[in-house]
Order: sequence, then structure tokens, then C-alpha cells
Amino acid sequence: MKVLGFATMVPEAREIDFTALEKCGGIQFTERDKKDLLHAINEALVDREIFNKAPLVTEVKERLEKIEKHACDLADKLSDASELGQASVNLCWLWESGIDPTAFRRLLYKLAARAKDAKNLGTKKGRPPKAKALLEAFIPRVAVIYDRAGGVKASCHWDEYSDQYKGELLELVCCLLSQGGIDPVRNTIAKMIIRYRRQRTVK
Repeated sequence: MKVLGFATMVPEAREIDFTALEKCGGIQFTERDKKDLLHAINEALVDREIFNKAPLVTEVKERLEKIEKHACDLADKLSDASELGQASVNLCWLWESGIDPTAFRRLLYKLAARAKDAKNLGTKKGRPPKAKALLEAFIPRVAVIYDRAGGVKASCHWDEYSDQYKGELLELVCCLLSQGGIDPVRNTIAKMIIRYRRQRTVK
């Protein structure tokens, strides 16, 4: 088990069927490859837990609005130059030296401004696409191991005859995800592998 934050325990994959993975990829793994594959799937499990617990964009915006409002309200109250306002500040002010109320007010207004700017997170109301975000990190990790083990570079393609994506790297990624308890979205994985290969070729 891996600890994530203060309370979340992420189950780790301890046993992987490397024979099945080698059959999918048409390759043989060294002990280093096996260790790296196990690490890759465990990192994916952690990523999945993080994405699952990520707050909705709307929830973040609502919290930022509250921070902005309360920071402004407190700054305004600290700015009250009346006798009541100054007496209240003097009675509750915690810092006898170092920071003064004027500097603290400036910090509060800056905090409110930052919260206001941060609300511009986009118009989407849900979470970022979980599968895509997870795969963007996972596919390169597995591809590096696959290539190191002597895998075929053209490892994912569209097969007109069967009307589906095929390829050794595609099968390896899907098999490893399944063994880790993550449902592989085959077409999404295939498209991301092809894009990853193209980007690597351009570089």
C-alpha cells in the first residue's frame, strides 16, 4: 500500500504476469524491464487515485470566490479608520512586531486578486479527462521499456481488414493496465500511442 496525502491508501500491484506481457509485446524482458514495468503500473494506480479525488472545476471556483470575498471583507475591516475599527484591531492584533496591519491588508488584497484571477480556469464544469491524463504519463513509461526490450517501432496501427487498431505496444499497454485493475480504453490508447510515436519521430 502507498500512502497518498494523509488518509488515502493506494493498493500496489505486487505481482505481474510478465509471461503474458511478453507474449503481448512479442519481446522478452530483463529483470530491469520487469522492475520498471511494475513501477509504471504502480505510478498509474497512484495517478488514478489522484484523478478520482480531484475536485470539480465548479467546486474550485466556488471556493476561490469565498476566499476572494472573505479576504476583501477582512481587509476592509482592517482599513476602518474609525475609533471602533482601530480599537478592534488593536485588541485582536496578534503580532507586536514584524508585520503591521497595513502590510497585512495589502497581503489580503493581493490574496483576493489572486483568487479572482485563478477563477478563470476555463468553462468546463467537470474534472479533466481522467483516462487521457493518466495515459499521457503511462504510455511513454511503457514505450521506453518496450523499445529497450527490442520492440518494433511501428507498434500501433489501424488495420483495415479487421477494422480496429492493432500493434504490440498497444497490446502490452492494455494488458499491463488490465493486470493493474485499470480498464483500458483501447481506441484512446491506440491514438495516443500513434501521436506519441509521431512526436518522437519529429524530435
